[in-house]
Formats: sequence, C-alpha cells, structure tokens
Amino acid sequence: QNISCFEGGSHTGEISAQQAKSLGINMSIVGHSETRLSPNNPHGDEDSQVNMKIKNLFAENMWALLCVGEYVRDENFKQTIQKQIEDDLKDLPVEKFENLCLAYEPVWAIGKDAKRPATNEEIVDTIKFIKEFISIQALPSSIIQRKIYENITKEYPAPLWISYTNFLKEKSR
Repeated sequence: QNISCFEGGSHTGEISAQQAKSLGINMSIVGHSETRLSPNNPHGDEDSQVNMKIKNLFAENMWALLCVGEYVRDENFKQTIQKQIEDDLKDLPVEKFENLCLAYEPVWAIGKDAKRPATNEEIVDTIKFIKEFISIQALPSSIIQRKIYENITKEYPAPLWISYTNFLKEKSR
C-alpha cells in the first residue's frame, strides 16, 4: 500500500519499488492522507517524498495511485490540491503518466473523523477542477485522450484516471 522514497538499501519498515516489482507487485498507493505530512501526522511524507516515490515506481514501470485532497474544505481548497499535484508530479516524464491514476481524497469527508460526507456537487466540482488543471496547466496538449473514471466513464483530454475515494457507511449512503 505504500512504497519507499528510496531506490534501495536498508530502510526499516520500507519496501523499494524495485523490491516490490521483484515480488510481482505492479502498483502502489502514494500520497495517501494517512501517510502525508499533516497536523495529525507530523512525521508523514512531504510532497517531495511523494514525488520521489512516483519517480521510483515509474523507473520500475509500475503504476502509481496518487491520492490528493484537502484536509479542510475552505476557500483555499483548490490551491491546496493544485500545489499537491504540481509538487507531486514535478519533473516526472509525461510519457510515464499512462501509469498514473489519481484519486481525489477529501480528508474532511472520509474515515472515522469525517465531519460530513462530501456532496455530489463538491465531488464533481473538484474532479472537474483537477481534470482542467491537469489538462491545461500540467501537461502538453499533445497527450492523447484516455478513458477516465468518475461516477461514469467518459472521454476527457487527460492522460490519467481520476476517481473519488470514500469509505461508504450506511448513514452516508
């Protein structure tokens, strides 16, 4: 479920992308809210470490499931997500983005400490923002269209899959 930001060597409790690949693993979650630096996790990964994890996965031709999302839904939430994406994908080879899946993970709306469930409008608005930002700002327009997953599958000019993550509880359905 997580990969080391180190290429190899002994790092207690860590597994490198190379080691994972040798075990037949072809994908790893990176940037999950439980592993990111946050007020609740002062020893978590900074964006630069998430970036290194993705680089290491790409070096082994593995998939990266990149989680991005805000801890608080406020007027700055889009800037928070934009900074995560920019920093997490910084200097990565665009041709490897076909091995990238992006999951929107609004921390305030998921897990045991959720304040409230995200509304469909909030989810759709945020995923639309992410897709527009990635297609306009982060990637060259020459990238071919790919199928992406939202609540339904549709064509959109972005080279990666985007989904919304949430643990569904009976009361939030």
